[in-house]
Amino acid sequence: MVLDGIRVIELAEALAGPYCAMLLGDLGADVIKVERNAGGDQSRGWGPPFVGTESAYYLATNRNKRSITLNYDHPLGGEILQRLLSTADVFICNQPSILSLQRRGLDPQTLRAKYPRLIYCSISGYGFTGPKAEQPGYDILAQAEAGVMSFTGEPGGGPLRFPIAIADMTTGMYAAMGILGSLFARERNGKGDYLDMALFDSQLTWLANVGSSYLNAGVSPHRWGNAHPNIVPYQLFKGSDGRYFVVGVGTQEQWRRLVRILGAEELGNDTRFAAEGSRYPGGADPIRRRSPRRRSNPGAGPGGGVRASHSEGGEKHRQPYSFERATHRLPVAATAAWRAQREYSSRPSILGR
Repeated sequence: MVLDGIRVIELAEALAGPYCAMLLGDLGADVIKVERNAGGDQSRGWGPPFVGTESAYYLATNRNKRSITLNYDHPLGGEILQRLLSTADVFICNQPSILSLQRRGLDPQTLRAKYPRLIYCSISGYGFTGPKAEQPGYDILAQAEAGVMSFTGEPGGGPLRFPIAIADMTTGMYAAMGILGSLFARERNGKGDYLDMALFDSQLTWLANVGSSYLNAGVSPHRWGNAHPNIVPYQLFKGSDGRYFVVGVGTQEQWRRLVRILGAEELGNDTRFAAEGSRYPGGADPIRRRSPRRRSNPGAGPGGGVRASHSEGGEKHRQPYSFERATHRLPVAATAAWRAQREYSSRPSILGR
């Protein structure tokens, strides 16, 4: 595999750091996870549900790794960790206190001087620079402070946390990307690198077009629920049979085909909706004017079958699947990766076994 021969030492727990290391392990790296001597990674206890003695949460981010528990505050444990680092290409650490790292001889400056080819990746809540440097952080804090929660949820509702730890996972993915880039650069210059990754910084990137609208046009985001602030229709509907379905129309040609399928040609001929930019929730909204209640049963007769994609024009109609149904519809390759979590043995092992 692409990272065969690359050794990663992971001194991290919870989600962001372990997720980064797992991605590198998926690419073939030899990942050695160093866990605290009493109890191991804190996420081992984040349940229920549990698989044996381990939480399903822990299993989700710790495949393709070997594990060792180590008291690196003890002289012998510290020596063992340094011996591991001397063989490493990458070191992933999520301890936010630089003083604590310096006391243990694990800070970036010390290790990079000792091991010039080492790629040191620090993952923390706010990084080692800035007004909140070295403060501890969790995913929900990053979601809140980055503003994402402020425009997530239903109109008129309160701030809402995205149910998956998106700040953690985004940081883990960005960290893995940075490490891959550093490994590539090392092939050219022979030098290691230092990456200072922060949950808050990574979560800010999720503002994307919403952030651009504010920075470039002074438009603040609002809560649209399942609707879209710029594209209509691009949202959730409820059919007359009580089943939900989603519709996504991104071009004017798709719009014209959609209204023909719905038997609402008058909307396609309405000059107020003649351009893509004229259909948006804050302006001439065709959904507010007419919200047809179509049956979502594909056998419901004319106009039915909104669950399927109308490939004729590219307009998309889908039913939101339950989690259970969605996981059973994954492509074979994805299903194999998904189910690998269930087959993973999570017990800490002694190195060399």
